[in-house]
Parts: sequence; C-alpha cells; structure tokens
Amino acid sequence: MKQEVKPDESARDELAEKTRSYRKGSPASAAERKRNSLKRLAKTHRALHAMILIEHKEALARMADREGMTQGKMLEKLIAEGFFRRHKRHVHK
Repeated sequence: MKQEVKPDESARDELAEKTRSYRKGSPASAAERKRNSLKRLAKTHRALHAMILIEHKEALARMADREGMTQGKMLEKLIAEGFFRRHKRHVHK
C-alpha cells in the first residue's frame, strides 16, 4: 500500500508563495503581508535608522504631507535633489 507523503510546512509555504500571492478562503495575515512587502523592498532598498532633531523631524513630516508622500519617500527625494544639484555644480566647474 502506498503511503501519502506530506510536504513539511516550510516547503508548502514556499510553494504557495511562488505560485500565488493569496490563499483562497484564507487571506494572508497582516504579519504575512508585511513580511512579503519587506522581502520585496529588500531587493532595492536598505533600512535607515537615525536620531534627528525634533524640529527637523517635524519639518520632514510637514514637507512629506504637503507633497502627499511618505517621510521615507520625502527623504529619498531630498537626497536625490541634493546629490544632483551638487553633482551638476562639480560637472560645470
């Protein structure tokens, strides 16, 4: 008699992740969605943890809110603008 072989949970989870991003009848939990989101972001982004002055943090929050973006996106924009402005100055000298 042939015995049914059940894959272990990690192999099953890995297979499910590769085949579809949802589970019929059992949607992914918030923790699973967060984990998957961070895994996708890790391919192109790196975490930044920093302590900054309260007034600078509040200014960042206001700028981001005015632009309709997250504070992280606002930081990326400011860094890119500063980099390109500085780079442009050096190129023309």
